Amino acid sequence: MTTLEILAWLLIGHALADYALQTEWVARAKQPGFTFGGEVIWPGVLASHAAIHAGAVKLATGSWLLAGLEFVTHAAIDYARGRGRLSYNGDQAAHVACKALWAVLT
Repeated sequence: MTTLEILAWLLIGHALADYALQTEWVARAKQPGFTFGGEVIWPGVLASHAAIHAGAVKLATGSWLLAGLEFVTHAAIDYARGRGRLSYNGDQAAHVACKALWAVLT
């Protein structure tokens, strides 16, 4: 596969994981400080969301290393957005920049 084909698959995986597979509940529950029934659950929800993205990167690139990097960076970017440090567009731009980097590193 060419770098552009890998990038296309990475972006398709991102669209699936961030839109089709992310329910409104997950989008709220992954936000820092979210509780459910008095329990702090946001770290697990955020980690699960980042793991879905990592899985998409593994499928597109075949690399566990890049999947691990995706897990860490995706969680960090979403955490920053949840803390008000990134706008929606800034969040998405950072995610796409990571996908471009993974494609180049493949």
